[in-house]
Amino acid sequence: MIATLESQLHFVREMQKVDTTGVEPLQAIREETEESLEEHKIGLDRLRDALAKEEVRGRMKRPRRKELPSEESRAEWNPLATASRTVGEYFVVKTEGKS
Repeated sequence: MIATLESQLHFVREMQKVDTTGVEPLQAIREETEESLEEHKIGLDRLRDALAKEEVRGRMKRPRRKELPSEESRAEWNPLATASRTVGEYFVVKTEGKS
């Protein structure tokens, strides 16, 4: 472990020796061409679908996701339907040495 730490410190020292005068710092480690920056911008057009799924509700007027019909079908799903052993609303996992 000491050897690994020493090699990492050596690497950092070597990097610190590099003259970076006039080099613009990176904003992130990714392609920073004009096309790439434009592609990663998030505007209203990209958010319209997400915003259409929300509505303002409650006293604090916070946006909440609209309840969609697909969410209603989730209430009909019974996660215990395939369990071989259950106790009330819980499924039972058999461990070795215990029944």
